[in-house]
Amino acid sequence: MTYLIGVTDYINPPFSIEEEAFPEAEFINLQCTDEKSVDASILSKVDGMLVWHTHLTGKTAKLLHNCKILVRYGVGYDNVDVSSFSREDIIFSNT
Repeated sequence: MTYLIGVTDYINPPFSIEEEAFPEAEFINLQCTDEKSVDASILSKVDGMLVWHTHLTGKTAKLLHNCKILVRYGVGYDNVDVSSFSREDIIFSNT
């Protein structure tokens, strides 16, 4: 099984570190720096997301039909509305 992982911003291919850590995943660069620029059709397909600076709210959480986890590259969670993702049964973590 291949998992589709969306990467929001500032991390560009190749996803060498990510691919080594999670070889059963396909990583897709969402190329978004804000929530308005996220492609909703792709969001509905991703199984997980990696986020750096993009601010994400309940609007995005509701589009993530297959997503099980959202991981923020870095510390803190001020750019992610964690409670909205929890309501959608999406686990949040940071590095």
